[in-house]
Parts: sequence; structure tokens; C-alpha cells
Amino acid sequence: STTITALRADLEARDARDTQRSVAPLKPAQDALQLDNSSLTIDESVAQVLDWWQSKQVFGSGRT
Repeated sequence: STTITALRADLEARDARDTQRSVAPLKPAQDALQLDNSSLTIDESVAQVLDWWQSKQVFGSGRT
């Protein structure tokens, strides 16, 4: 079993390794949108992502 604290530490360590490696370091795409959801609810986070996605649709979402 693991804890949220241990899981977070593992993810932060992985991200640090991946962003600092000399060959193909991990970095956001030039057109990436970064969602800071620290003060958003799950529903608000989902709505923001869907809004971003909708704004990128050339011909609309196809939904009725």
C-alpha cells in the first residue's frame, strides 16, 4: 500500500529526472495549455479543458 504523500514524491522525482535529462528532456509542447486546477473543482477543471478543446475545433464539436 502507498500513501498520497509517497505517490506525490515519486511523481515529483520522476518529473525532475525527466525534465533535467540531457537527451530529449521532458517539456511542454509550444502550444500546450497548462491547467492550474489547485483552486478549481473537478467539474470546473473538466469544463475548462472542454472549453479549450471546443475553441480548437475548426468546424464545431459535432454535438447537437
